[in-house]
Amino acid sequence: MALTATDFVDTCAAFADKYSYLTQSQWGQEIHRSGYLGWTWTPHPLWPAFGYLSRTAPVSFVARSMDATSEVISEQEDDLEDVLPSSVSMPLFDSKPILSATQYIVYSPSFQVPAFYFLVSDASGTPLPLENMIQTSLFRPSSLASTTIHETHIDLPQSQASQEAANFPLLSQGDHPVLGIPCFYLHPCETQKAVEELLSARQMESNGDQTLGKEAWIETWLLVLGNVFNLEN
Repeated sequence: MALTATDFVDTCAAFADKYSYLTQSQWGQEIHRSGYLGWTWTPHPLWPAFGYLSRTAPVSFVARSMDATSEVISEQEDDLEDVLPSSVSMPLFDSKPILSATQYIVYSPSFQVPAFYFLVSDASGTPLPLENMIQTSLFRPSSLASTTIHETHIDLPQSQASQEAANFPLLSQGDHPVLGIPCFYLHPCETQKAVEELLSARQMESNGDQTLGKEAWIETWLLVLGNVFNLEN
């Protein structure tokens, strides 16, 4: 089922409240991996549907693969060290620069589901371009396989896209609908179907004995989101 604006507000508020009772160290590893922790609900003073969840999490650059070019560069640097006098030092690069991923969950009235907006910034607060952002630990490498990466968006391969998804990129650049700041966002067109299937399976496993709380929609949606993003705390 799609979420109405009122449903979105209720489920987000219940979700933030549920996971704010205990500290992060008191939750199990499954909860940490699911990305349920650290979210804050910000209500809108005039229009409830413009409320949103947000959090900031540390991320780092990840070596996705070692290709031939990288190996050649490394060999060239070793050669230079051999011929340079000892008084000349090679430049040092921080292998783990400080990066932060600011994440938002907002309501999409067009698709009647939550939408994930985010940006990754360096220590100075400067947002990373997409080509650098996808090299961070925020992204699951398998989610980018066979995609076409542009400066402002990422396209799914046509063979993997449904008829509806083929009309939209996997990832796009756009302003946060409430804050107005430039972000990237995952297109929400496919999420409703995936969430509904998981919720139905969850209900069937309990033989109808389990009543799911209001927060279940967001919990399940984050599990779907975890196929693309590493949301572990």
